[in-house]
Amino acid sequence: MTNNYSKNKHCECRKLISNKAILCRSCSCKERYKNNKNHPLFGKHHSKETRRKISIKARKRLSIPENNPNFGKRHLGMNKGRKHTRETKNKMSQIRIINKISKGRNNPNWRGGLSEKGYSFKFNNLLKEQIRQRDNHICQNCGITEKNI
Repeated sequence: MTNNYSKNKHCECRKLISNKAILCRSCSCKERYKNNKNHPLFGKHHSKETRRKISIKARKRLSIPENNPNFGKRHLGMNKGRKHTRETKNKMSQIRIINKISKGRNNPNWRGGLSEKGYSFKFNNLLKEQIRQRDNHICQNCGITEKNI
């Protein structure tokens, strides 16, 4: 006799569930109330304002580690343990270039054209070399020559 409970099962929403379960918790709640005509929200929907309030309250509640069962866990999703092939990476890169995604102002790290160190665009390799020649390749802070580095 074989054990039917040894294989991993997934819910319709692709969540891993116990072998004895039919649906995950979130799907079973939806399923329970979907066809229940006695439920007060049967055939109705929450307004956008109500959904916003529920969302804010849930964020506050789940921000406390004791209330959040997933706190500190990493969720890798569908690509868990998988890596993109070189071909796929190149395709994604080309699409980003064509659509100008993450270039200039579209990049999430864009700070209005300011660099981290505060140098202007005139401070390039040519200027740096001119400064080294002017100072005979000696550091102005510690006095070490470029050859000793």
